[in-house]
Amino acid sequence: DVQASAHRPSPLRVWIRPGSFQRLPTKLVPHAADDPHREPRRRFEVPVLYVGAGTGVAPLRSLILERQAIRQHGVSEAGAPPATPRDVPTSETQPTDILLFGCRRKTADYYYE
Repeated sequence: DVQASAHRPSPLRVWIRPGSFQRLPTKLVPHAADDPHREPRRRFEVPVLYVGAGTGVAPLRSLILERQAIRQHGVSEAGAPPATPRDVPTSETQPTDILLFGCRRKTADYYYE
């Protein structure tokens, strides 16, 4: 007999040091379309890490659901049908979006126990 047992995932703790965002670049990198020798990167091929630090989950959840719907229905950027099948990732190649959120106090936003 093989018995399945439920394992709780280990917690992932993330700290963002105050002032750490001051060192981030302030200028945007030119779009890949400006370089004729480089294929533009499709935004749905890149996994996204969402960090909801005090913003709540709803806005970030809507972005995740929008990306998921676009992948499932085969719509490319700007709402146009994909030019080629590789423009929209398949279920085998879909990136994994990750949502991190939380509060310092367990009683403030610990939803499930």
